[in-house]
Order: sequence, then structure tokens, then C-alpha cells
Amino acid sequence: MSKKFFSYVKSLLPAKRDSVTSLQSELKYLANQVSRLQEDLRVATEIVVYNQRIVKKIRKDSKTKSIKSKNVMISETYDKSKTIQISDDDFLRDITQGYIKSVVECNEILAGTTSAKKYYVKDCSGVEYFVKAYVSQRESEKKHLFTREQKLSDLFRKVKDKNNFPMLTPLEIFKGKNGIYVVYEFVHNYQLFEYLKKCNVFELYNLGERVGKALYNLHREGYQYALHQENHVRTLINNLLATEYKNEPDDRQYTELLLNYIEKNIYILDETEITLIHGDVNGVNVLIDKTTLDFQYIDYSHKTYFGNPIYDLRRIAREEFDPVFQSAFIDGYTDGKPDKNFWNNLKFYQFVAALKQIETTKRSNRSHLCTKIMNRAKRTIDSYSAGTENDLSLLIPKWYKSTKV
Repeated sequence: MSKKFFSYVKSLLPAKRDSVTSLQSELKYLANQVSRLQEDLRVATEIVVYNQRIVKKIRKDSKTKSIKSKNVMISETYDKSKTIQISDDDFLRDITQGYIKSVVECNEILAGTTSAKKYYVKDCSGVEYFVKAYVSQRESEKKHLFTREQKLSDLFRKVKDKNNFPMLTPLEIFKGKNGIYVVYEFVHNYQLFEYLKKCNVFELYNLGERVGKALYNLHREGYQYALHQENHVRTLINNLLATEYKNEPDDRQYTELLLNYIEKNIYILDETEITLIHGDVNGVNVLIDKTTLDFQYIDYSHKTYFGNPIYDLRRIAREEFDPVFQSAFIDGYTDGKPDKNFWNNLKFYQFVAALKQIETTKRSNRSHLCTKIMNRAKRTIDSYSAGTENDLSLLIPKWYKSTKV
């Protein structure tokens, strides 16, 4: 054996060796050290075997199943002329260099419309994670994505601690060879839409009030910066005016009602308070704990995170929600005192949101969605119409009034 080995063994032995008894204890101590090293080696080998097995299974499944298979192939288009793909091995090698050290299961989550790919991942200890993957092999792109994700994470973690805002924030954000990865705890909870179906009227009001008050706590985080929101809305209007209409004449009528109202009230953008906002509050991005019935917001927007706080209420105010929950949400948000300025802003941003959905649907030629989106716009308009469709003089929506009788 080498001198280095004997030196290593000698370093493990206690300093004093006065008798046969002490020598025996030294040998026992050394045997324990060897046993520990063997156990460490066994665990490391087991992790390697786990990863090899999952890679083999992913390859096998991907040959026999469609998009719903246990497949970790990621594709993402940043340059419209080139689609970037990475292999199963590259993906596993990337995600196991950060917070997650081993993978025994990995499933793609086919939900949402963001550019990121989403995955359910379980490690060899049974811990479950939710991973967002932004795929890019360009260093400049990865630097931009990492900076953006880190900035947003820091912002929402700060307001979560400071203003008691219940928000699921990342465990880790890291840069891999093939992109940027954002790792979250995976939570088995109800989505808001699901849970509301189980609620009685008292539970609807209680939950709505709590969720609304929590969102107000987020919006307490002001931001001293003048956003050019009017340019955004102007661009939206111009895009819709340039769209070739292929729908029925009454659809054109509803679109023009939205356009006319926004044009007359666009001054609201000049009087806007700017705060940190979630940007995508809806029935999917609020989770309800199945045991405690606590809730948390998830999946903040990566495009709109500063703006008019009332912008965050535009989807909660749609007809798809129960009016009791909607009214309670607003009461919680405003402490039961919604004023004229609040209602003006809510009406304006509801109409902007309806117009945005129509413009996006028409521009993308998704004809199968046109009817659904147009019906939603009609319901939004109807909630503010006083007698006739062309009379949008109501300031407070009908669904709110219906719960206050």
C-alpha cells in the first residue's frame, strides 16, 4: 500500500496509544470510519442507478406514447426560424446540478400559455418539485432570463415577508447548459375554480374577502416610475382597427362599444397609481390548501409586474365567478368601501381586458375561440348596460349590486 494511505489511516487514529485496550478501541474506531465510507459509496451508487433507470424509461416511453408520456424533451422557440431542443440526458444533467440532486420521476405538465415548459419532478427521497424551464443555448438570452427571474423572485419574496402576502416563491433559480430553471415546491392543493364549486354562500364570502385583502397587501408596495400604459392601450386599439372582420355584424357592434368607451376614458391612464402587481390573477393561479383551507397566489406574470393595481382585478370581475365571491373579493380588497375612482378603474380595465382578448384571438386566427371570447365580452358589456346595450352608463356592475339587496 502507498505511503499516502498509511498516512491517512494514521491521521484517523487517536493521538495516544498506551495499551492493548487503547489499540483495540482505535481499531474499532477505524472500522466504523470504513463502514461510513462504504455507506456513502452505496448511496452515491444508488443515486447513479436511479438516474440511469429514469433515463431508460423516458426513452422507452417517448417511443410508444404521445405528448402525454413521461417525456422530458424540451422545445422552445426564441428565434422564429429555429427550434431549440435538448435531449433527456441534457435535461436531467441540467436540473440535477442545482437544488435537486437526483430524479426518479419527471412528467411534463401540459397547462398554461407561457413560453416556459413545466415539469413535475420527484427525487429519490420522495420530495416533489415543480420546475419551469426556459430553454436557450445563447449566453445573452440565458443572462437576460436569469436576471429577470431573479429580480421577480426577489421582489415577490420581499413583499411576501414585508406585507404578509401569501405567495409561492422559487426555492432556486439557476443557469444550466441548456437554459434557465426555476424550481418550486410542488403543492397538492385545489385550484380556486375547483374549490369554489364546493362552497356554500358563507364559505364563498369568507374566502373571497380573505383573498381580496391579501391582494391589497401586495399592492401596498408602491413603485415610483411612470409607465407608458397609454401607448400599450393605443397599440391595442390600432391593432384591432387594422384587423379584418370576419364575424357577424353584431360582433362588430360589441367591439366598437368597447373601443368607444376606452377612447373616451383613456385619461384614466394618466391618473394611475403604480404598484407592484401580480399581473395574472385568475381562478387557476390561486391555490387552496385541502386541509387548512389557507391559500396562496402562484405564477406571477413575467411581462406585467408594475402597473395600476386594479388591473389585477379584471379577471376576478368576470361573470365566470360566483357573484358572492366577486363581491366579497372587492369588499376585502377595499375594506368594504369601494369608491367612485375604484369603480371607474375596474370598468376601464375590464373593457381593456375584453378588447385585448378579442384582438389576440383575431390576430392569431384561432377561430374556434372567437365565439367563446366574444360571448365573454358581451357578458362584460351587459354587466354595465343600463336598459339598452348601447347605454353603458352603469358605474357599479350588476353582479355586485345583486349581492347587496
